[in-house]
Amino acid sequence: MSSKGFFQKIDIFSQRFYFNVGTKDRKKSTCFGGLLSFMVLSASFSYLGYLFYLYFGNKLLPKITQSLEVQSTQFDLQFTESPKQFQLTVNGQTIQEIESRTGKRYLNIFLSQQIPQNNDILVVPLPKIDCGNGYFCIDFTKTSQKQSELCFGQYISLYSITLSYCFGEGCTSQEEVNQLLLQAFSTFHINIVTQQYNSTLQTFQKNIMNEFICFDNLLTIYSQISLSKATSLIQKGLIFQPTEKKEYLQNYKRIDRYFSRDKFAQKVGFTGYAVLTFQLDQTTNTIIFQFPMITEILSQFTSIFNILLISGFIASLLSQSFLVEDVGDIYLKEYCKTKAVDLLNSDKINHSSTANQKQFFQQVTEQTDQIKAAQFFEEKKKNFNLNLFDRQIEVNSLEIKRNQEREQLQTSQFQEKTYLHQNYVACY
Repeated sequence: MSSKGFFQKIDIFSQRFYFNVGTKDRKKSTCFGGLLSFMVLSASFSYLGYLFYLYFGNKLLPKITQSLEVQSTQFDLQFTESPKQFQLTVNGQTIQEIESRTGKRYLNIFLSQQIPQNNDILVVPLPKIDCGNGYFCIDFTKTSQKQSELCFGQYISLYSITLSYCFGEGCTSQEEVNQLLLQAFSTFHINIVTQQYNSTLQTFQKNIMNEFICFDNLLTIYSQISLSKATSLIQKGLIFQPTEKKEYLQNYKRIDRYFSRDKFAQKVGFTGYAVLTFQLDQTTNTIIFQFPMITEILSQFTSIFNILLISGFIASLLSQSFLVEDVGDIYLKEYCKTKAVDLLNSDKINHSSTANQKQFFQQVTEQTDQIKAAQFFEEKKKNFNLNLFDRQIEVNSLEIKRNQEREQLQTSQFQEKTYLHQNYVACY
């Protein structure tokens, strides 16, 4: 198949017109319309492939709805791993390394949970475990379910870390502890582990956010860290989208207060350098991730395809001149063929007469001149621009006119032949 035939075959912008041969209408395809069709289909399906690439490659961003709520009812947050990591460093060495090197104890680092119970507060020690790089974490494998959750509302539970004086056998004096902790590079580090949802990878990722405190020889630091709870609702699927729910720690805020060490000991009954508490914040965050469905991709493709199709139909109007030229050529050939057949049939009687032969050729010449002088293209172009009903009336009128011309020509020829025949009989 040639390239011209290929483009004509895929022409989706072809238009109906009458050949005026028979009673059926047909569609006329052009190379220009086929080229437009090829461009529209190529652009549309290329865009569809691009959309599928983005969809199955997780490159389309989901619709995200986020709302903050101030809770007035009781709620909680369950932990599966420790939300905090902590260590005390002095000049780049952890306190454990210093105590191991000197054989002395400097501080008591106490990890506990405060749980409201019977109008009182129950302080429960929590086990800790080395979680790498000199940091310690809560060991939830050795705790109960209640100890692995924080609640907020009518009852509030919290985790706490206290750094107090060391009393007893093997402990150093307070002057040595002050000398150690009040150095410029003596810092207590806290890592808070938060999470967030990565919509591109479609998984939850951990964020480790670092905080630190420094010590004072006269003041006790009270640091309150409020943990923000977040609930993510993830909806994804090709057609049906089930909802996946996850609750996690998203963010925090820190408030530091400084108290005189003696007054803090009188009010709280604690003598030490710092107290850190971790509790839930009253404000919670709800995030809904809704990924696009395959139907949304197809609807977007349909919209682009319709726009290109409309553009193609507008451009196809420019190709009407090609159709008018083809139609005019077809009508001209049919008209010439019909006239030639009629003239040949009328010449069978007078083929022996030279004068009649000259008259025959003269008639052919006159008919040819009439055909050339006829404005077929303008008439057909006018006929083409009509609607279907007016076009049918125009075609029928042309057919009646042509039949009348044919009858007049045959009558004239018959009269001439009769006259010649009478003269021929009179001569003999």
